[in-house]
Amino acid sequence: MKLKNQFFASMVVLSALSISFSSCKSDDPKPADEPKNESELITTFKIELKDSLTNNIKTFYFKDLDGEGGNPPTQLDTIRLKSESVYLCSVFMLDESKNPVEDITEEIKEEADEHLMVYKVTGANLSIQITDKDSKSLPLGLLTKWKSGTVSNGQLLVSLKHQPDIKDGSADKGETDVEINFPVIIR
Repeated sequence: MKLKNQFFASMVVLSALSISFSSCKSDDPKPADEPKNESELITTFKIELKDSLTNNIKTFYFKDLDGEGGNPPTQLDTIRLKSESVYLCSVFMLDESKNPVEDITEEIKEEADEHLMVYKVTGANLSIQITDKDSKSLPLGLLTKWKSGTVSNGQLLVSLKHQPDIKDGSADKGETDVEINFPVIIR
């Protein structure tokens, strides 16, 4: 009888172990097996404005060479514009923590269907129109047209939204990859 009890106890332990091993196994693919689209480090944000009358180019920067957190940004330019003017704008994003410097702008262009640049002006008499589109004719925002109005001061909040499988032209969807608040002076 003692042998029978030991056999029964052994079977109970083996059954319990097989249940616990099979419950750990998942039929779902592991996240490590799936390709990830991790957000890139953007250390430098560059705005190039070309005056539509004179073709003069003004360049404005935001630089935070160690990325978010850590040390404070090393450069945040004030955007200074002439009143009653039109500018053609190009935006560039770089990762200057790498050697050679990585141009994140190219990756955003390649993944245009998943990204949207958002421009929100407060206080300044400035309107911004997105002029470039993705493959679905939705706005991208790396190229824009700026129209300055009368003398004013304010802020320009520029955001890069990551919107995989949800992009519909709305600025309210997706995660924010980068967000910078530039001071603006129109004279």
